[in-house]
Amino acid sequence: MAERGEKWGKREQAMNKIQKKLIAAVILGVLCASVVLAAQSKQWTKGHEAFQRGDYAQAIAIYNELSLHGKAVDRFYFYYWLGCAYETNGQYAEALTALGESLKYREAARDTTVNNILPHVHEEFGICHRETGAYAESIASYRKAIELDPTDAQLYTGLALTLVRANQTDEA
Repeated sequence: MAERGEKWGKREQAMNKIQKKLIAAVILGVLCASVVLAAQSKQWTKGHEAFQRGDYAQAIAIYNELSLHGKAVDRFYFYYWLGCAYETNGQYAEALTALGESLKYREAARDTTVNNILPHVHEEFGICHRETGAYAESIASYRKAIELDPTDAQLYTGLALTLVRANQTDEA
């Protein structure tokens, strides 16, 4: 009987060691995740600062790097801002690719916090298509953006500009 109790005691000690190791692993994982998030936040800030001062090449480099990592909702934003930087820099094909990736991550994120940005993703599509002469795609993008946010006057202005460039002034 004493032998049986001794075996259970050893098993309990072994289980306690395993639990302690698991707890340590979880704590280490949380700390590592915190370090990664802090680094991403710092890079995110650097990307926005570069964008604001007109250093689009630097912003593109930072957003490109950020877009490779993170949760789907984060990657939605990284790709959106990457698309904005490309569009502002006149790199419309690259912007369209980044914006397309943004929409893919929006679907994966299943997060409603991105809904306030979604009309602007479609607006960026509209700008890129207009600037490359793809007026039908631009008009469709602006109409989608307006459907998502019918209160944004800038979207109507972008649509009107596209309609004028497409010689559809009766609709503008």
